[in-house]
Amino acid sequence: MDQELPKENWVEFLNSFAKSNEGKMVSLYVEAGEGERQIGENNLIAFEGDCAGEIVNGVKVVIGGEGENFENLVHYIKTPASIVYEENEEKGTIEKLAFTSQNGTKTILEPVDEDLVV
Repeated sequence: MDQELPKENWVEFLNSFAKSNEGKMVSLYVEAGEGERQIGENNLIAFEGDCAGEIVNGVKVVIGGEGENFENLVHYIKTPASIVYEENEEKGTIEKLAFTSQNGTKTILEPVDEDLVV
């Protein structure tokens, strides 16, 4: 079931989500125009908000590995308009987290091999 997060809960939700799912393998996709493309698959490291108080101007999604030989991928979501997550109610897990920017571009985060939790 899809659930849209109220804007006033974005910062708290993203901080909690990143902490609960740090190190889990995720796929990161971008949908723009008529196509969807995968931009990375790796361990979730963090969400970093570009915030002014409770106003979120942008969100950085950071995925990557640990140690000296890994390069992290940082994807910036500019001017997010909504954050929606798809929950598996039976398991109480997240099957997809989608950010939609004001220009209509969607950034989607999905688990690869381990369930994501709220």
